[in-house]
Amino acid sequence: MSRKAPTYSPDQRSAIAHAFNARDWTATDVLAAAAAGELETPDGRPVPAFNATRSAIYDVARRARNASAGNAARLAVAGDTRGALAELYARTVSVLDRSIGRLEQQASPDVDALTAAANTLAKLAALERALPAATPPPDTERPPTIIETLEQAHRTSPRPPD
Repeated sequence: MSRKAPTYSPDQRSAIAHAFNARDWTATDVLAAAAAGELETPDGRPVPAFNATRSAIYDVARRARNASAGNAARLAVAGDTRGALAELYARTVSVLDRSIGRLEQQASPDVDALTAAANTLAKLAALERALPAATPPPDTERPPTIIETLEQAHRTSPRPPD
């Protein structure tokens, strides 16, 4: 006998994905917040209390990540260079944050991995400072491609310490 999987509203799904993926909550935290009515959508709307399962949280979060995986490419093709760069930056910061968290949990962290994470963080900080100067104002005729924008940001960014 199989049970029918619970159906979640779009607001419930977006709140689960936002809490788990963007806010880096654990599945246990998301379960508790859902039951208490403490979840909110990415735009801040509260979601009424509902029951969820741990497997549903993982599934909803995974589906949301997979759906947004190609978002930067779609934005770049559409000419939204700023949006594409923001998407890539946010994803890179999220990956770096999870990597550092895993390294912190190790009894004796890998020094090379910590050094690589620190270098990546320094490059991201330099890129963040350089991006406003490299991205054109929204009223330009043809926005530069994402490659042109990244090259410009690389040329104008200060070099991180080695």
